[in-house]
Amino acid sequence: MATPEPEPLPPGYRLADYVVVRELATARMGRVYEAKDTRLKETVAINVLAPQLRDTRGVDRFRGAFWKAFEKNRGRVHQYVEWDGIPFAVLAYSDDGSRVIDVANE
Repeated sequence: MATPEPEPLPPGYRLADYVVVRELATARMGRVYEAKDTRLKETVAINVLAPQLRDTRGVDRFRGAFWKAFEKNRGRVHQYVEWDGIPFAVLAYSDDGSRVIDVANE
């Protein structure tokens, strides 16, 4: 990646097909944001791995946590993405934010 992304990600920041709307929570291994899926025109949550954890071990742990959460929460955990050096998980979003999943806590 040419330039590191801002931390936290500001509204309007684009990750692949997703545009950040706002930060929802600080997660165990990063942050969770409300985002708009530009292809499907749906609101989702994205759990972004913190920059300081993006070494091989941290990415492996995050990916493993994602798959564990995926198995446990089918239908609410959608996709694991690595885009421009930024690992993140795409999750179901609820309007009140009460059911946003932190993949590292699953």
